[in-house]
Amino acid sequence: MINWIKYDPENPPEKGMYLVSHIGGVTSANIKAEGWQSYNGHWLFDVTHYAPINLQGRKQNDYQLGNSIETKVFIVRVR
Repeated sequence: MINWIKYDPENPPEKGMYLVSHIGGVTSANIKAEGWQSYNGHWLFDVTHYAPINLQGRKQNDYQLGNSIETKVFIVRVR
């Protein structure tokens, strides 16, 4: 389970790479002084929640340096 944290622009998290939820879905993004920037360089203006990325075997520095992190999201429709 992902422990989501509601994003508060007045109290942003420490700089680094996070999993973020926004209007377009879920992606990895880097929080910077200017705001959220996705792994592919797009700025995200509608982030509502974030979660620290803590994959076993990966160093926190990997995320801070912006090294590639693959994120897969599966959507299941129930009829």
